[in-house]
Amino acid sequence: MAAEETYTIDPNHTLPVFEVNHLGFSTQRGRFDKTAGKIQLDIKKKTGAVEWTIEADSLDMGSAKWNEHLYRVQLETFGIWHDQIPAWHRRRCQGSGSG
Repeated sequence: MAAEETYTIDPNHTLPVFEVNHLGFSTQRGRFDKTAGKIQLDIKKKTGAVEWTIEADSLDMGSAKWNEHLYRVQLETFGIWHDQIPAWHRRRCQGSGSG
């Protein structure tokens, strides 16, 4: 393996999922359908990084009413609408000195 390798996260095989507690009675599951990202590994340095983007408007709770409800909660809680922040972008780096 070369000093550093970069891999593309396949959006067709990546499905970020989450759970929402519904008034303490049930757990509702949702997902985001549009994602992208990459993984970088450096075996010699024992370091790596993961970078990913999730499109906010790709929320899918399995029901249009649930989707709109969560968008409203986002607006009421954070004062933003999903089209104001169209995507979440995160980068995480990790290094390890162990073998």
